[in-house]
Amino acid sequence: MDQIMMLWQDFISLFPMELQGLIALLIFVGIVLMLVDLIKRNFIWILLLIIFVPASVPIFRTIVDGIFYFLRNVLP
Repeated sequence: MDQIMMLWQDFISLFPMELQGLIALLIFVGIVLMLVDLIKRNFIWILLLIIFVPASVPIFRTIVDGIFYFLRNVLP
């Protein structure tokens, strides 16, 4: 995760300070829209996976926590 954050800092530093917040917000909105679309298209499969494979719940929780951690650090 630290390597991803370092890459993010390198990427965002390419833009002027005034635009960094706007760029981060646009990328955040894009990621959220992509995740919503992914969940909408695969909602049944995700639900079936959670119901029929109880071990998937902690894995799913870890993935969601990782996504939230990344998105929390993306926005300035």
